[in-house]
Amino acid sequence: MLHIRRGKVTRLVAYADRENAIADLGLAAEGDTASMASANVEVVQRAFEYFISQGEPHWAVLHEEIETHDHDVPDASDYRGHAGHRRWLEEWASAWSDFVVEPAHEIIDAGAEVIVVYRLKATGRASGVRVERDDAFVCRVHEGLIVRFDYYNNRAQALAHVGLGPEGETARRGE
Repeated sequence: MLHIRRGKVTRLVAYADRENAIADLGLAAEGDTASMASANVEVVQRAFEYFISQGEPHWAVLHEEIETHDHDVPDASDYRGHAGHRRWLEEWASAWSDFVVEPAHEIIDAGAEVIVVYRLKATGRASGVRVERDDAFVCRVHEGLIVRFDYYNNRAQALAHVGLGPEGETARRGE
């Protein structure tokens, strides 16, 4: 394993076996779905905290072919890859004359998908209307990278996206 800081290798660690290397990275061994889900939550939480502190996505944890879907805008464009995600974020931000994205107040582990619920305070650019609401997004994580990002303007839609009911319980189809 290489530790890299500012583009330079600062530490090299060699492992005799794969399991120790995986454990040291905080990843799960094959078949360890509980650890994988926990690792997925950590990836998404780290990405969101980075966005809050830096004002831009944590590109290192977004897959280069990430799919971004905005379910708040009818007929929204297709956003693919880093360039597409950046374009979506710019379009989303341009709808507001000012906005504040608060740190997550709820993170829901749904296996390969993770839901983040946070408070948005914003003023509409064209309307001047002030909104304060709980927005949510769902990230699908694969092999330690976010491969899909789905934005919703409420928690219930995000829960439904992953097949959970309003309290986070598994929704029963057909009832």
